[in-house]
Amino acid sequence: MEKYVTYHVLAKEKGKFVQPVPAFKERVKVKKDLPPAPSAPPKPKAPLDHVIEMSKKDARFFYKENEISADKAIELMKKNKNLNIDSKTEKGKRPVVKLSTVPIEIEN
Repeated sequence: MEKYVTYHVLAKEKGKFVQPVPAFKERVKVKKDLPPAPSAPPKPKAPLDHVIEMSKKDARFFYKENEISADKAIELMKKNKNLNIDSKTEKGKRPVVKLSTVPIEIEN
């Protein structure tokens, strides 16, 4: 503190002291007629839960481009939680779920 006081006195004497800007004390007024913030999006399902749900919808499952059973797909998901999943459902058709160890490229 002694050094600060000495600096403060010297700076004032030499005309180099600049008064700090006072803190902003006025509060910001919030409009009360704003709509409420949107709710948070739902938490995504766990991949294993998604595969189980799709098996109940009689989906077709593929692993490394070979068709597999729903039970095999569930078993693969339990063993490897890092599998990539591509799930598609077209109107009037059975859902198709592709599992892969490599990234899946989605075509538009």
